[in-house]
Amino acid sequence: MDRRKTRATARKVEKLLQFLSGKKKILVVSHDNPDPDTLASALALRDLVLKKLDADVTIGFTGIVGRAENRAMIQHLGIPLKRLDDLDLSQFEATVLVDSQPHSGRLGLPYAVKPDVVIDHHPLHPESRRVGFHDIQSRIGATSTIITQYYMAEGIDMEPRVATALLYGIKSDTRDLGRETSKYDLEAYLYLYPRANLKLISRIEYAEVPAEYFQIHNKAIDNAMSFDGVVVSFIGDINNPDIVAEMADTLVRLEGAHCALVGGYYDGQIFISVRTKDSEINAGKLVQRVVGKMGPSGGHGSMSAGRIKLESQSEKQKTSVERAIINRLKRAMKLRGVRGRKLVD
Repeated sequence: MDRRKTRATARKVEKLLQFLSGKKKILVVSHDNPDPDTLASALALRDLVLKKLDADVTIGFTGIVGRAENRAMIQHLGIPLKRLDDLDLSQFEATVLVDSQPHSGRLGLPYAVKPDVVIDHHPLHPESRRVGFHDIQSRIGATSTIITQYYMAEGIDMEPRVATALLYGIKSDTRDLGRETSKYDLEAYLYLYPRANLKLISRIEYAEVPAEYFQIHNKAIDNAMSFDGVVVSFIGDINNPDIVAEMADTLVRLEGAHCALVGGYYDGQIFISVRTKDSEINAGKLVQRVVGKMGPSGGHGSMSAGRIKLESQSEKQKTSVERAIINRLKRAMKLRGVRGRKLVD
């Protein structure tokens, strides 16, 4: 960072620490079904606060950690997660959101619990302006980069496991610096690289997956339809919501495709993941047009997610929802009248 950015970041850190000073119990909350960026940000912020303040810091989450890489990250880096349902939220004097914002649709925090701090890299939600401290940098590719800047500006010693988590968080959210990356992401990456355990990152990235993963992979391909470069696949019932994002990551790689949408059913809802590789298509805005008022949705340039609660579990209801999703997607992408084509016969 240049001197101006360093000074500005140092002022932010001091303001954050002043706001949290005197609060003995602090809760750091990830978005639901946490991914590497939110996990790394929560761990690193917890470590920073523990170094600077006399406080007890708990990391809370909702949903499940389904992706093999994410489970491996928690295991290998010893990230101390606790389910929000298992915590007495009234005991905490401050609540911090990382990689998420109030009313973003990706937060399992009870509505009655108002966050005090919000740190995120997604587009600003108006509610975030109302908290005691907020740092929203939507031009940055990962919240892990924002937290890394805090360490850099303050010259705080960083443990190898924290550096490893942050490096992987940036790698994951920017797809190895190839997706929505700023110069600050690159600076943070280069700062973290010599401090991280690269062997551990390799073990995390190439974590073993169960046989069911390949079954779902096959189903995603078998069910995929292409609408003039827009690939859609509904994969039925799933045992964790993360899998729809994994399948969208896979299908968007299809030659000639510029967008992929994958949906799967979990806990009475259909979870949707959108990926784009066309800079003119904003995945966050696209998923909002697809989901509309049927449920929460959000994201940014090339990746987004949403979910819709089903009225029933009947096949008729599922077919109706899938048809509505496809019609809204085609309308948003100006593909009316375009017939779908099976990806594989």
